[in-house]
Order: sequence, then C-alpha cells, then structure tokens
Amino acid sequence: MEISEKERVGKLADHEEHLFAYISQLGNSDPNIRMEIRKKILNLGKPVVPYLIANLYNRNKLISCEAAQILSVMDGPKTPKTLVMALDDPDLKTRWDATQDLIEYDRAAVIALLRALSRSYTSVWLRQGAQHVLNNLKKRGSLTVEEEKVITAFKDLEPSLTVPCAADKALTVLEEKSCLDLKFLKQY
Repeated sequence: MEISEKERVGKLADHEEHLFAYISQLGNSDPNIRMEIRKKILNLGKPVVPYLIANLYNRNKLISCEAAQILSVMDGPKTPKTLVMALDDPDLKTRWDATQDLIEYDRAAVIALLRALSRSYTSVWLRQGAQHVLNNLKKRGSLTVEEEKVITAFKDLEPSLTVPCAADKALTVLEEKSCLDLKFLKQY
C-alpha cells in the first residue's frame, strides 16, 4: 500500500530522531544492516532528501556512499533518478536545467547516470547530458579512475556500444569497493 506524501512528512516528523540514528548506521561495516537501513530511509520518502544531501560529503565514506546510493534511486521532482530521465526530454532548457541540478548532486548523480548509461544504448541526448555532467564532476575531482573511463568511451566511434560497457564496469568496481550494492539498485 502506497502512503501519501502528507503521511510521509508526518512520518518523518515522528521519526526524525531515528533518522539521525539511521544515517549513522549507514556507516556500519555489515552490508545487511546497511541494506535494512537503506530501506527504512527510502520508506520515509522525499522529506529525507536534504538530510541525505547533507551527508554526501560525510567524513565516513560508507555514509557518503550510502547517501548517494539512496538518493540515486529515489523518485520525485529534482531527485537524481528523475533528473537523469529529464536528460532525454525533447526540450533543450529542460535538459540543460537537469544537467545543472545533477552536477550539484555530485556522487549521487554519478551513480544515477552510470545506471542509466549501462541500460540505455540509443539515447543521444542522455549521452550528451551525461557527458556534460561527468566532465564537470571530473573537473571537481569527484570521479574515480573507472568513472573517467566512461568519459573516454563517449569519444569512441560507437559510443552507443562502448559507453554502456564502461558504465557497467564502473558500477561493478564501485560495488567491489563496498560503495555500492547492485542488488539493492536493481530493485529500483
């Protein structure tokens, strides 16, 4: 049963003190605990977005990775998942605004973009928007070596073939470094 946004906001107010505990538990070394906490945070809905954004730069790398991962799968206006879908909009302004918002999401945008690029072989607009975002994040020093290889794949003769492979490889490397749980992401 889906709950309304009003009920979720009330739910967050009721559980705000728990949210801080949930966020600290995202740094737990046990992946099963982190999975359960991710689900609890997702269940609270859009009102948790500011808290997750605030933790994208947490000193604890597990917490920042988990916050980025949760944000990358959340539905709603101005979330990375929705903004990535907007990169395929026929309206140029919509696409441009989406790239600018994604750049601000930093690591959460990277995960959402890699997921989309690993699945979409034909969308030129998605690839162009993703390339713009990733190039900007590279300038900030926000990308890993494997993620930078996705940028290189955009320059190949057949980016529709090379980009999905490079994006999938980058996701796999993130999972191997315990910064990502692909089983969790595949649920969304």
